[in-house]
Amino acid sequence: MNNLKVLGKTESALVVTGGGFLRGLVVHTDGTNAVTLDVYDNTSAAVPKLISTMTIPTSATNRTTTISFDERVCGFSNGIYLAITCTGTVTVDTYFDKI
Repeated sequence: MNNLKVLGKTESALVVTGGGFLRGLVVHTDGTNAVTLDVYDNTSAAVPKLISTMTIPTSATNRTTTISFDERVCGFSNGIYLAITCTGTVTVDTYFDKI
C-alpha cells in the first residue's frame, strides 16, 4: 500500500479514485464558522457514505480538528469524495492508503 495525502481542499471535490483505506482528515477552519463534512465512497456526492456526516465546531482558540482512523478500518472501493459545507474559509487535508 502507498501512504498518500491530498492537502488543501477548500471546497467539495474528488480526492482519489479506486480503493484503499481512509487514515485521517485534518480540518483547518477560519475560527468563526463551523464546517459540515460528508465523506463518500464514490467519485461524486452520491451514496454510499464512507462515514456519517460530521459537524466540526470552531473557535478562535481551536481552529484545527484531527479525525483519525485505525489502519484498515475505514475502507473505500470507489474513491473518496469530500462534500464540504461552510459559510467561511476551510481547508481539509486527507490522508489515505491506496491499494
